[in-house]
Amino acid sequence: MLVKHEFAAANLQSKGTLDLKNGHTSGSSGGDTTVKKKNISGYAIGVAGWGIGLKLGSESQGIMYSGHRNIGIALFVLATVQIFALFLRPNKDHKYRFYWNIYHHSVGYAVLVLGILNVFKGFDILNPDRKWKLAYMIIIIALGAISFLLEAITWVVVLKRKSGKSNKPYDGYNNGQGGRQTLAT
Repeated sequence: MLVKHEFAAANLQSKGTLDLKNGHTSGSSGGDTTVKKKNISGYAIGVAGWGIGLKLGSESQGIMYSGHRNIGIALFVLATVQIFALFLRPNKDHKYRFYWNIYHHSVGYAVLVLGILNVFKGFDILNPDRKWKLAYMIIIIALGAISFLLEAITWVVVLKRKSGKSNKPYDGYNNGQGGRQTLAT
């Protein structure tokens, strides 16, 4: 049976490198570089916000909001630990990667919860119109619902993959119906 290659745009855009000497393959999309740049720039923005908070706090003599300040310091420390943990992340097939993922997700969720809580502390300090607090709550609820939905979808996909069921229409082995077929010349 002859299997024909599809010359669709997505197939023509797929690129990668193959190291025949060492047996490694890698994509050349540069996605890791983009993610690293986003992580460092996001951290830099956080550092700037933390610095502004410290400056404004030092200029407000006699006024102390210790809860808001302490949560801000905790957020900065946790964000810094997350950035440094990226340098210690084991490879996907390493035996400690499972534990690293648990740590990474736990600290990430803690940062989200503390960040949301600190914004509410800030609202209590500034006492803005009720509409601003309501708008923030609506946005947080909407983002939370979207995140929950995406997380649920991710777990369904992960569990399907672990159960051995393939969602691919063609897996290179006669659609999973028997042995491997070679291309006719």
